[in-house]
Amino acid sequence: MDWTELRTLLKRMQHAAEEVLQQDAAFFEVLYALKTEIDGDIRVQSVMRGLREAGQSTFASFVPRIRFRIRTEHGMLSLPQDKEPMQPAIGKLDKDLRAAASTVILNSAHRKELNSIVSEAINCDDTFGEIASKIEEAGYQIVVCLDFSTYTLINGAANTHPPVPGSSAPPASLRLSAFDLKLLKEMKIKTEG
Repeated sequence: MDWTELRTLLKRMQHAAEEVLQQDAAFFEVLYALKTEIDGDIRVQSVMRGLREAGQSTFASFVPRIRFRIRTEHGMLSLPQDKEPMQPAIGKLDKDLRAAASTVILNSAHRKELNSIVSEAINCDDTFGEIASKIEEAGYQIVVCLDFSTYTLINGAANTHPPVPGSSAPPASLRLSAFDLKLLKEMKIKTEG
């Protein structure tokens, strides 16, 4: 099996996993609980307050991504990662916000619960199972990773009016996949301005 075929199978496996998770209510419930935990973190709130006081309009979120890697005798193979849907870090406060959110995620029991839900959901899916069998029969090992990337978009000085405490503005040019939109909707996060 060559890399082109493995890559095609990885894409199909990733799509099958996303499809199955879109139908999993437990996944969205735990994801919402994790989002609430992040939003309630004192360090996250402090950095968000600092951004608002600096006159910045912010939109912060985290998006769990399912990543599949194939272990071969020559190392790990994986699909190239999607570009971040938001701008890269532009300052210390932005980096601090990402770090604070990442710390909450890393230490959260919800993260472990999400890993279990993902493993159970994809292992019960026939389409995923068929694709995984083809890869394993070719002598490769599949590694499933749930990547919790945190993203922040900071728009320049918002406007001449002071920001409303607790408000955030979604970016106008944000491009989200259908999976991202469903995820945000289930978490009761608005995506239109």
